[in-house]
Amino acid sequence: MEVYLEGYRRHGCYQDYYTFQLAAPTLPARGEDSRLEMLIDLELKPGKVVDEKSGRIDFHDLGFSDKLVLVGQEIAILHHATPGVDGQTIYGEPIPAEPGKEVVKLKYDQRSIAAREEREEESRTTVLAAAIDGFLYHEPGRGYFLDPDVLVNQVDFSTGNIAIKDYDQIETSIKVEGSSNILRDSVKPGFTLKAREISVTGNVGRGAVLEGEVIRIAGIVDPEVLIIGQEIVIDKVVGARIKGEQVQINEVVRNARVEGQLVAVKSCLASELTGREVLITEAMHSGTVTAGAFIYCHGIQGSGKSVLRIDPCELPAAKAEVEEINSKLQRLNRKFDQVRPQLSKRKHLLAQLESVVTGLLRQIESNKNITLNEHQEVAIRQLVVNGKIDELGQRLQLTIPSLTRKRLLSYHQFHQEIAEWQQREEELAAEAKKYNLQLAELKLGYTHGLIMLNSHGGGDVHLAFAEHQLPPYRADKPILFSFSRSKKKIIASLTPVSLPAGDRRLQQLSPAAMQVFQPFLAPAAS
Repeated sequence: MEVYLEGYRRHGCYQDYYTFQLAAPTLPARGEDSRLEMLIDLELKPGKVVDEKSGRIDFHDLGFSDKLVLVGQEIAILHHATPGVDGQTIYGEPIPAEPGKEVVKLKYDQRSIAAREEREEESRTTVLAAAIDGFLYHEPGRGYFLDPDVLVNQVDFSTGNIAIKDYDQIETSIKVEGSSNILRDSVKPGFTLKAREISVTGNVGRGAVLEGEVIRIAGIVDPEVLIIGQEIVIDKVVGARIKGEQVQINEVVRNARVEGQLVAVKSCLASELTGREVLITEAMHSGTVTAGAFIYCHGIQGSGKSVLRIDPCELPAAKAEVEEINSKLQRLNRKFDQVRPQLSKRKHLLAQLESVVTGLLRQIESNKNITLNEHQEVAIRQLVVNGKIDELGQRLQLTIPSLTRKRLLSYHQFHQEIAEWQQREEELAAEAKKYNLQLAELKLGYTHGLIMLNSHGGGDVHLAFAEHQLPPYRADKPILFSFSRSKKKIIASLTPVSLPAGDRRLQQLSPAAMQVFQPFLAPAAS
């Protein structure tokens, strides 16, 4: 039609013309099928880039911990099928659209995952959110679900590290149900586990790191492993480092280091045990024990290579306190180094002006034709020290030359500055005294410790309280050792021992230590 009218215009038939749209059909728009938008990636990564410049990748970290979801966090969004948009014929009649299909069959655990429906015009969505804290899993038969526990057969390159950053705030646990075969590790070398509770059936490989509140390992912990927790229970430790509050281990061997408040082991071979209380319920052979309050050793084996020492200053907490106090004392000494030269300088300047004050006294005696006694000289000096030069001149009706007056004011100023620097020096000295007293108290703490030996084994042992040490002792009978501060010597008592009920050496012991100690106490006198 437009072409026809344009030709008409060229022939001059019409000066003006109009265009209009003929009726045309609109095609229907098919509806979209349903689709699931996952907000949490369940796929493990090939490794974490730890150095972008070099491109170095940590293949131990596959992102397993990214599957941890906190309550209320959205997990997935199901976009339901849409009905589509109808078309229209040239006569204005509707052409029905083909609706989308619900191709996604959503399945989830209603105990751990909550769903809510949302609508917006023609669209409808179902949002899945966490109902609990936990790791997100998907199983064909169960669908999506959250579990606060991680259950694996082995920690290796198929799982990667499982490290929960805020495990102290999230109720999570890791359970490794691996093999107890001595030749296989349930936690492979170099991997990291962090959770509130960790349970391992089997062995932990060299260089692994386990950190949590409760850690239980029913196997062997290899060398260079680091385990940090509060309550730790292990079958056997070989050359690893263990740090906890309550530590219980069956065997500790070959240069292992164990630290805790209460350390209880069955046997110790060529290793170090450090704690406020250390209990060895079977035998000690060529090892070193350092405790703050109490050591119990059922038996000693070998000749002269075992050391039992009471010294609270060697405990990690005490060492940290000693280091902190020494650091404070060092800072005080640096401040002393600033104060002393300033004080010395002003005293020197003050001494140079002493002749001006002496000259003033002689001028007064000459003008008044008198001889000042000691009290009068002290009073005049006090006025000068306080800067009351004009008042002094008025009282004595004395004209003081301007140069002399200026030098007397300097004398007054130096006195003030000396007083201020001396006050600062005294404050620093008082602070240093306080810290030195704290150090002294820490060093005296070892005098309250006890060492109890039973008669099993009959080997030789070195017994010590801080720097006080006995010659090699043959542990062939039950005996209790303590330290006398007044006599500065180690005192031994054959069992049964009789200690007063209020003896502070007993009062400071834990219930676990008292339970071991109780059979050796003599009955109370009636």
